[in-house]
Amino acid sequence: MIDLVYILKEGASNWQDNEIRHSLRSAEKNLKFNNVVIVGYKPEFLKNVIHIPAADDLPEKHNNAVKKVLIACNDERVGEKFAFMNDDFFITKKINEIPYLHMGMIQDYLDSHRKHEGGIYYQAMKRTAEVLGKDALNYELHFPMVFEKSTIEEFAKKFNLWRIVNFRSEPGYLIRSLYGNYFKVGGEQVKDNKFTGKAITAPIENDLFFSTNNSETRNEVTRFFIKQLFPNKSKHEH
Repeated sequence: MIDLVYILKEGASNWQDNEIRHSLRSAEKNLKFNNVVIVGYKPEFLKNVIHIPAADDLPEKHNNAVKKVLIACNDERVGEKFAFMNDDFFITKKINEIPYLHMGMIQDYLDSHRKHEGGIYYQAMKRTAEVLGKDALNYELHFPMVFEKSTIEEFAKKFNLWRIVNFRSEPGYLIRSLYGNYFKVGGEQVKDNKFTGKAITAPIENDLFFSTNNSETRNEVTRFFIKQLFPNKSKHEH
């Protein structure tokens, strides 16, 4: 079984950290896993977790996210296989393992989002595609993704991931797409399921995962929907 590795930042939640509360409820309901690992800030209500303190002291959130993944990989308490999680990732169906999924070609994303060409995310996507080649797949779904510790050291050295990059002056890499393509993990093409209040009436029965964002979790309707889906406390909360 895998571990679940969550990267958290203090003050990032607009819902009193209820995102991770319900994310863990969804995981316990639908997936068998070993440890829960929290890298960075740990909400007080969490228990039965491995906590690895890590400061958000780098120039951009992308830097800090990469740093926290690498810190987790260097901790002997973290298992060989782990799912890279954000606090607002939710599992909706019972699954035996987390599959690799992608959104098609990175180049397709770049071609269809040219109006965002000046943005940090777009430039990081572009740089990632440049080092991977024209057929690179886009793994930047807001879903869990499985990493293997034994491959990360080679991967980090290859792309110099420990180097601090200021994304505003030099675009970095997007670690999910970099990893998925470098190790040729493959996977099924799906649409990103970024949940909004407007989409509440849309069926989720055929979706394995969905996610939210900080803006959306201010929405009381969205909060109610998530609480209704995952009402039972997990063993990781007081």
